[in-house]
Amino acid sequence: MKKWTYDPQADAAYAYGHATKIHQTKCVSSYINVDVSIRGRVVGIEILNAKEILSNALGKKLSNAQLKKMRYSIEEKRGLYLRIACEGSQASLVFPSHEMRLTR
Repeated sequence: MKKWTYDPQADAAYAYGHATKIHQTKCVSSYINVDVSIRGRVVGIEILNAKEILSNALGKKLSNAQLKKMRYSIEEKRGLYLRIACEGSQASLVFPSHEMRLTR
């Protein structure tokens, strides 16, 4: 089962991917970081300023409770797709591979 966490104090969400050790973190934007394994598989996606980013993506203001219950899937095909869903609304966040850069 996939795990999603949301910390309202930090306003940060984390979508867990493959259960393996993080080798490096790639920065996709000022608010999105992707943790990857040594083989390049997505271990997780961190979203900072999550309430605003996810509310805008879904087109509606989300409560902390809704953010904690977000459903998602991660797809790695010619880029990275984070598909999110909350109470009937769905959206995809797309991150082209060439836009990811190493942060640590």
